Amino acid sequence: MIVTGLWASGIIPKFIAKIAATSYLKNNFPKKQTDEFLRLCMTYLENKGYEVYVGNTRYSYNNATQNVQPNELLIAFKNDK
Repeated sequence: MIVTGLWASGIIPKFIAKIAATSYLKNNFPKKQTDEFLRLCMTYLENKGYEVYVGNTRYSYNNATQNVQPNELLIAFKNDK
């Protein structure tokens, strides 16, 4: 997948705001497959040192606190710690 290729190649090394495939997933995959895809993405990103947020989760980034929006399936930030 394109997104995985970008992660692996380091083109998106510090900040991932959204998974660009949101509408594609919603239109082409049943909820069970979408949930499995998100679980796999979360595991992959967490193993690469990202902080991962899904659903209506609150998160802080650059001194701002926000919620993951309904149109965002996943938010991930590179953990520099």
